[in-house]
Amino acid sequence: MSEQPTLLYLVRHGETHANAGNIICGGTESPLTENGVRQARELAETLRGVAFDAVYTSALSRAVDTASSILEGRDLVPTVLPDLGEQQFGEWEGLPFKEVAERDPEAVRVFSEGPVPRRRARRRINARVH
Repeated sequence: MSEQPTLLYLVRHGETHANAGNIICGGTESPLTENGVRQARELAETLRGVAFDAVYTSALSRAVDTASSILEGRDLVPTVLPDLGEQQFGEWEGLPFKEVAERDPEAVRVFSEGPVPRRRARRRINARVH
């Protein structure tokens, strides 16, 4: 007897106020915009025929709200897992990206390669994900 492979859906939350304002928010709360709510509803409609066994989300309201929208009308609620938390951006949290780029263009240039002060190390994030 062969087992069915596990199918995993990875979903990003809808647009937030920080996204709309180009604000770096990482682990900072930023609720969904009206557009983000609409995006979550559209995704829910797209996934309506998918039978989920479980849904996991970070504790941030934008992720919980998106997951809840997908599960609306189903006998399933999202399970909040703190370890699914967003990447922390240290001193950049809450700042407009443009401001960070003006303050320290070199840091922005090496963002994907090097550490940001008090930001969770990329290697730790990669270890959690891989």
